[in-house]
Amino acid sequence: DNRPYVRIHAEEVQINDKKQNPMIYLGKLDAKLSLRDLVEEMRVGSINIDDVLVYLVKYQDEYKVNISELFASDKEREKKEISNIYLDELNLTRGHFVFWNQNKDNPEKLGMDYAHLDIDSIYLSASKLSFNGDTIVGFMHDLRAEDKSGFVLREFNSPSKFLVSSKGFDFKHLKIKTHATNLDLDLQFLYNDYSDYNKFVDSIYIIANIYPSQLTLSDLKYFSTAMGKMPDTLQIEGLINGFVRDFVAKDFSFSFKDSTSFLGTIKMRGLPKFSDTHIVGDVKKMTFTYQDISE
Repeated sequence: DNRPYVRIHAEEVQINDKKQNPMIYLGKLDAKLSLRDLVEEMRVGSINIDDVLVYLVKYQDEYKVNISELFASDKEREKKEISNIYLDELNLTRGHFVFWNQNKDNPEKLGMDYAHLDIDSIYLSASKLSFNGDTIVGFMHDLRAEDKSGFVLREFNSPSKFLVSSKGFDFKHLKIKTHATNLDLDLQFLYNDYSDYNKFVDSIYIIANIYPSQLTLSDLKYFSTAMGKMPDTLQIEGLINGFVRDFVAKDFSFSFKDSTSFLGTIKMRGLPKFSDTHIVGDVKKMTFTYQDISE
């Protein structure tokens, strides 16, 4: 490639917020940018980042997170033409992401706390990315991370192109692997804007077409603590849509051990408090043994 380009190398770059607390830290960054067509679009050959921290805080009695200080207001943004950005390759190692809302209650001791996220050991590999306004499209080859709650994402990738925007995200043939769970599914999240993640169980509408997969119930303890007492593994398949607190699983099948299986529709309302959850089943076919059910 004979087109002119610029190489950027940076080490130990830190950006503080208005309270002089670290907001972004880059241990090491290498990038290769094309110099052609910078007015209408930006083409980046590669970005490699090692040892990065993003610390987002919504301080007490403040409405916006600290990182909003870096961006223009909506009125200023309307005056500017947003360029398209194309990125051939992105690699991130040793990433650390924190979101802390000081206006919420104290962090939960157990399970995922979406108002107090602390995600470490992030590894990301993606390619053929494009950024147009608030929409990101590309290919996800590998994503791994670990939340402070103990939840570990061991694998998150897809051979198909994904889409993420302020209104939702869409992954086809997504492979997700956690502690002892191995999922293969098409997954969509629908929401009004990114702030809906702060109220995940009520505000994120989920559409999941699950291909034959393995679900270990105790892996769900990070989202519903009662599940921690259920170490059993199910083979599952079916279509799920709705919110975490109120969803329907249609044409849903699961099998447990050697003699128990279910095919039908399940409606669940009340999660993540499992003991208060109302469950309704429409059974097409079910077989079970007393020993399997007692376990």
